[in-house]
Amino acid sequence: ENRDEETAVHIFHALGAVDHSEYLFEEAQSWYQQALGLADRLGMTGQMVVAFHHLGLLAQARGIPDEAEEWLRVAMEYREQMGDRRGVGIEARQLGVIHHEHGNLEMAYHWYDQARSAFEQVNDPLRAARACGQLGMVEEERGNLPNALRWVAHTYRLIADHQLPMLEPVTAHLSRLRERMGAADFRRWWLDNTGAEPPDNAELSDNAEPPDDKETNTANIP
Repeated sequence: ENRDEETAVHIFHALGAVDHSEYLFEEAQSWYQQALGLADRLGMTGQMVVAFHHLGLLAQARGIPDEAEEWLRVAMEYREQMGDRRGVGIEARQLGVIHHEHGNLEMAYHWYDQARSAFEQVNDPLRAARACGQLGMVEEERGNLPNALRWVAHTYRLIADHQLPMLEPVTAHLSRLRERMGAADFRRWWLDNTGAEPPDNAELSDNAEPPDDKETNTANIP
């Protein structure tokens, strides 16, 4: 019977994810809450954290950022108690996304930086690179172009070192920063801070647009 109930937790969550992806938010919330309640009764802490996270994503999708932040903070607290540093980074990054979406750039920067630190601690270069890219976006929006370039250059270096599948959006972002700073200042910063020439014109497409890194998958942990 216990095994059947454990299976039911996963089924409830899967049904919630399906409704979530189809924008049936009330139905999704009902399934997630059922998964959470049963997981709590059975002591399935890991599944409780999954439910907290998805309830946060759901509140975010419904346009209720304060509720979303509450759920994600609870998920983060549990992950910290479990020693799950990668999970802490995932929750921190999502908190950054919420604040970024609502123009709270100081808090967005704080949470993205917390995420970056956590991902670097567990040697997760892909997620670290994403967090660095988002830090660059925030700094650009705050008008601090040298700091924006510092973060995007770090992202570029992580991509090169680990052969990450993110080159196109990052070179697009670098292209935009070069245009905003001016080619001479861009090159000077790059030489001063990396000791090498910046990526050449063929790599930096003048027409490409970087993606909206604030966008998030509503049905899956990033």
